[in-house]
Amino acid sequence: MKMHELLSDKSKWTRGAYARNSNNDSVPPTSEEAVKFCIMGAMKACYETKEACDAVYTKLWRHIGGMVIWNDKPGRRFSDVHAMLLKLDL
Repeated sequence: MKMHELLSDKSKWTRGAYARNSNNDSVPPTSEEAVKFCIMGAMKACYETKEACDAVYTKLWRHIGGMVIWNDKPGRRFSDVHAMLLKLDL
């Protein structure tokens, strides 16, 4: 699954944690309880190997810089996140 598929709508995106469960508690992004993800959490949930994560991380870094800072920036909209992931085909 690609990150833009995992983050297919605003209800699946979060800030301030890699992932959250249905109670909005922070959980590991690979947890079966995870239902919301930041872009770093989505990367960890979608790309299981270190090599795949490294390649995605490099691609994102070149485009937006620090993922957590970019994701959590005040005023950041879900539409910005989803459009960027679609553009990069992640």
